[in-house]
Amino acid sequence: MPNRMTVTCGRAALAMGLVALFAACEKKEAPVTGAAAPAAPAAPAKEAADTGPIKVGILHSLSGTMAISETSLKDVALMAIEELNDAGGVLGRKVEPVVVDPASNWPLFAEKARDLISNQKVAVTFGCWTSVSRKSVLPVFEELNGLLFYPVQYEGEESSFNVFYTDAAPNQQAIPAVEYLMTPKGGGAKRFVLLGTDYVYPRTTNKILQYFLASKGVKKKDIQETYTPFGHADYQTIVADIKKFAAGKRTGPWKAWFDSGQLQSEGNFAGDLQDGPWTLWFANGQMQAKGTFVAGVMEGAWEGWNEDGTPDVNQSGTYKQGAKVPQ
Repeated sequence: MPNRMTVTCGRAALAMGLVALFAACEKKEAPVTGAAAPAAPAAPAKEAADTGPIKVGILHSLSGTMAISETSLKDVALMAIEELNDAGGVLGRKVEPVVVDPASNWPLFAEKARDLISNQKVAVTFGCWTSVSRKSVLPVFEELNGLLFYPVQYEGEESSFNVFYTDAAPNQQAIPAVEYLMTPKGGGAKRFVLLGTDYVYPRTTNKILQYFLASKGVKKKDIQETYTPFGHADYQTIVADIKKFAAGKRTGPWKAWFDSGQLQSEGNFAGDLQDGPWTLWFANGQMQAKGTFVAGVMEGAWEGWNEDGTPDVNQSGTYKQGAKVPQ
């Protein structure tokens, strides 16, 4: 269960969002004269509508892969709303939560967001966890001029008038952490493993960290980048690879880049030897070669190209224990 500090902060954010929204939307209507002037009895209906509950969307996954993380955010929002209502609500009105389950399905996030704004008529929405879910709903909030409070850290490189980004970007979180790890007090780290789930937040954050580490003199051979799919549970092999990498041996998925940032090679290492499928590129982005290594030597079918994209007949062919088999 979320602690008291979490609930208090959630309640404060909720109240701030609702008060700011209604203060910004408060308008004085211009008087209407002539034949088009409304009849006097219409005023009480508007007043009644303005004293009804304020609907708040809760857009968090309650099922699927992300439920383990997002359910607690839904709980915090509901507890904050309950406390707000116990204290009299917001601007004298009760707050009514509208909870939906996008089920860890990114397109469904967009559908649920549209329903909350268009049909449920929520004043504000608190929701999403992953950046891919946020990017899925962003066009909807901008199109319908809705307001989203996004509750967790994100990769930056995005700004919208329709989103409150409430947590840290890489320059406020990841980079200070890496800077500390590089100091004597932080352990004087010389080699780094960038591990993440395979989607926009980890990949963008790790791209930023790659450039930061390079600016600090860390060589690309001392950085290992690994990604896992959503729902991945077996990390024993990855942990073993990290231990080998820390001992100075390259292991697991591997990438190298030219100084320009162009990808130079991609493949897998086992015990500091190339092992498995590998692809190599020229500095101009043209693919150079593609094939398989076994224990550090070329094996099986290989394809090669020249820098201008024409086939390299000298390199292409079948290899056995590192030697090209004569045709």
